Parts: sequence; C-alpha cells; structure tokens
Amino acid sequence: MPAHPPHPHPHPHPEPVRTAPVRPAAARPAHVRAPRAVAPRDRFAWIAPLTGTLAALPSALLLATTVLFSPMACGSCDAADAARFDDSFAPALFVAMGILALAGGLLVTSWALPWRTSARARRALMAAPAPFLALAAYLVFLELVAWP
Repeated sequence: MPAHPPHPHPHPHPEPVRTAPVRPAAARPAHVRAPRAVAPRDRFAWIAPLTGTLAALPSALLLATTVLFSPMACGSCDAADAARFDDSFAPALFVAMGILALAGGLLVTSWALPWRTSARARRALMAAPAPFLALAAYLVFLELVAWP
C-alpha cells in the first residue's frame, strides 16, 4: 500500500500560458531602477557627534567667559582707549559668534544625519571641524578686540 494515495490533478483543464505581446523598442517603458537597499543601522553613530560636541564645549565656554569678562579689561582706561575698545568689541563679538554658530550648525547636522552605516563618513566630516571652529572663534575674538 502506498504511503499517500495519489491526488487527482487540481485542474482537469489547465489554462494555456499567455505571453505578453512584444512591443517595439520605442514603446517599451524606460529603465526603472530597482529600489536601493537601506543600509543597516549604525550602532556607533553617536560617537562622532558626541566627540565633536565634547571637544568643542571647552573652547565655547572659554569664549563665553572671555566675552563676559572683557568689558572689565577697560574699566580704568582713558577715553581714547575706551573708545577704541568699544569700537572693536561689537564687530569682534559678531564675527566670533558667527564662527561659533557655524560650529554649532555642523554639530547639529552631525547629530541629525541618518543613523545608518552609509552616513558614517558624512557624520564624522560634520563633527570633526566643530572643535577647531570653536577654538578659532576664541582666537579671532582675541585678535579683533583692541585690548588696552
């Protein structure tokens, strides 16, 4: 006795296989790209932005401290030195804050990039210059202010 009884054919009259008509080359649809595979999630995506942020913070805090205490540098100046200091302080502050905003924008971009392995290099390229820009903002501020 066989293990399984024979099954009758499910369709006694199978339908014929239909083929699509061949179209001329001009009527064929344009080449359609296959969807791109999504890169896997990067488990270590937070390392570059965090390193850039932690490295930029000391320079930003040093700049903030210098900006806050620098008006006291000219507390006992005569009128000519005080006028020269005041005239140079606002543009120096504007330029330094602009450079610091650029560093902050790079850090925000590095945090906002997709946390996929395909964005790892871009994330590092955004986070790496931020500490140097924060230090540059401090040095530019020191150079642009006409200290007494």
